[in-house]
Amino acid sequence: MKYKARTNVLVMSRKRANKELEIEFENYANIFYLDELLSIDSKYLKQQPARLLSIFPLSERKVSNKLGFINMIHSIDEISLVLAERIRRTLKKINTEVVLTVGVYHSKLFAWGGKNELYAFNLPKYIFSQKIPKENIIFYNDNSVGVNESYFNVSFKKSPIIPIGVIDLNSNVFNNVSLPPRTKKIVSIGRLVDFKKYNFNTIHALSELEGECKCIEYHIYGHGPEVDKLIKEVENLGLSNRVFFHGNLEYSSFHRVVRDAWCFVGSGTALIEAGMHSIPCIVGVESHEKTSGFFRPELGVNYNEHNENIEYFHYADVIKALYHSNDKGWIEKGDSSREASKLFDISRTLDFFIKSGFSKSEISEINFPKYVVSSLIMFFLSRVNGFNNYKNRLDK
Repeated sequence: MKYKARTNVLVMSRKRANKELEIEFENYANIFYLDELLSIDSKYLKQQPARLLSIFPLSERKVSNKLGFINMIHSIDEISLVLAERIRRTLKKINTEVVLTVGVYHSKLFAWGGKNELYAFNLPKYIFSQKIPKENIIFYNDNSVGVNESYFNVSFKKSPIIPIGVIDLNSNVFNNVSLPPRTKKIVSIGRLVDFKKYNFNTIHALSELEGECKCIEYHIYGHGPEVDKLIKEVENLGLSNRVFFHGNLEYSSFHRVVRDAWCFVGSGTALIEAGMHSIPCIVGVESHEKTSGFFRPELGVNYNEHNENIEYFHYADVIKALYHSNDKGWIEKGDSSREASKLFDISRTLDFFIKSGFSKSEISEINFPKYVVSSLIMFFLSRVNGFNNYKNRLDK
C-alpha cells in the first residue's frame, strides 16, 4: 500500500484473540490490549470478555503512556464507542484532544429494540444519535443510512458513505483463475449464525438438484450457534456424502482453500476476498431466502442487503445455471466477481480517513457508574439465560 503510517489497534479482549491475525496485523499496526490500560493489574483479567473489561477503571498514567500520542479513536460497536469516550476523557485530562468516529458495520448496530430501561443499551444509542457529530459517523452502504434515519428519526445526510476496505489491489495473494476446477466444489467461509441464511439455502439447493447435478460438493468452513442445526439438516436430506463441515479455518489457509473452489457462497468480507481470485461468487443476502445472483459491480456496496429494486433468484436456479455454463461463461462470472471486489480496496478507505476533516465533540450527561451497573446486569443475564444482544438486534 502507498501509506507507510502505522495504525494503532486496541484489542479489547485476549480471550478470543486470533494470534495468527495479530501477527499479521503487526506488519501494519501497533497492537495494544485493553487490560494494559486498566487500573487493576491482574493475570485473571487478561482472559475476561470485552464487555466485562470495558467497564473496569482506566489508569490515567497507563492511558497517557500507551495512547498519549493519538488524535483519533475509531469505534466499531456499542461497547467500543462508550470505551472510546472514556479514553477521550482520560486523555483530555493531560491536554490531549482526541476526535471520536464510529463505523456502522451492520445496519442495526445501534438501530434495534424498543424502549429499554437498561442504561447499558441506551447510552451507546444516545452517544451515537445525539452526541457524535454526524460527519464523524461512517456508513458503509446506503441501506444502513435509511435504517438508522428511520429508527432514530434523525438525519444522517452529513455522514459519509465509504466502502469498507477489505482487499489490497497491490497484494500478490490473489490469482486469476484460467479454467474451472474439475471438482465442482462450492465453498463457504464464515461464522454459522442465523441471519446468514445462505448455508441452509445452499444445502436445500443441492437437495433440489440432486438428480441433475450430483457431482457438486459443498464445503462449509466456520463454526457458530447454527452448526448443529445445519449438520442435522444435511443428515435429514441424505447429503452427508456431499456436504462437509470443516470447522474454523485459520486465515493463512483462506486463499489455499478458495483457489480450487468452483463457486463461493457468502455475504461478508470473505465473499469479497474470494471474488478477487476470479471465482464465481453467489451473494448470500442477509436474513433472506433468495440470492441477488452472482457478485457483480452493479450490486455496489449494498450487495448483501435486501433491496426492493434488485431481482432475486432461488439458489438452486443460480447454481444450476453455473453448472450448465461452459468454461467461458464460468470465467466471465468469475471476472465479474473480481471487478465487484475491487470496489472494496483498502486504499480508498485509508484515503478517506487521512483526508477527511472530522469534528471534535464534547459529550456530557453521561452517568458511567450507572452504565457499569447496568452492564453487569446484562453480563449476568447473558450467563444465566443465554441472553444475546447481538442476536436480539437481528431478530427485531
